[in-house]
Amino acid sequence: MNNQKLISASKTMQLVLWVMLVALFLMVIIPWAFPTTGLGKFLLSIQNFNNFMDTYHKNIDDFMSNLRPISRLFGIIASIITVLPLVIGIKIMLNVADNYKNGQVFTLNNAKSYRLLGVIYLIEALLLKPLSDIFFTLCATFNNPVGQRTIAFGFTLGNMTAIFFAIILIMIGHVMVVGQKMNEEQQFTV
Repeated sequence: MNNQKLISASKTMQLVLWVMLVALFLMVIIPWAFPTTGLGKFLLSIQNFNNFMDTYHKNIDDFMSNLRPISRLFGIIASIITVLPLVIGIKIMLNVADNYKNGQVFTLNNAKSYRLLGVIYLIEALLLKPLSDIFFTLCATFNNPVGQRTIAFGFTLGNMTAIFFAIILIMIGHVMVVGQKMNEEQQFTV
């Protein structure tokens, strides 16, 4: 009975993850292909681009319709960097869910997957988030005259929270690896 619940939950998780993957792809494409539409502006706001717009420009429609190709490229790069950890995390969790469906629950592979998730989100908090901020500020200010262009990044409570949960995932993965090794040793003990 519990095995059926795990299989069902894994299938549901895979469906949700695939929907998220498609949404992330669209989140990168739509705002830069259709920047002045309501959907484009909404998707940019999810990526926190509005924070940069509020600081450097008052009218997002005017700004987005006058973007030079290099500024648009900076924005696309920032969007890709923003969603990259989630895309990688989704790929990892799709594999884990597939393992769960096949009855492979407490395996070394799954333990390493959780640890890898933690490492990815630690890198995101320490490196990728500030890097996406840099590219978003370049996008928002590159059209400005020389001397009024900005490169900025920040470290917020959101980064600290991500670091905290990344450490938890790394520790869970580590404990699962140790548990798996102990389980293997017990199986060979007579």
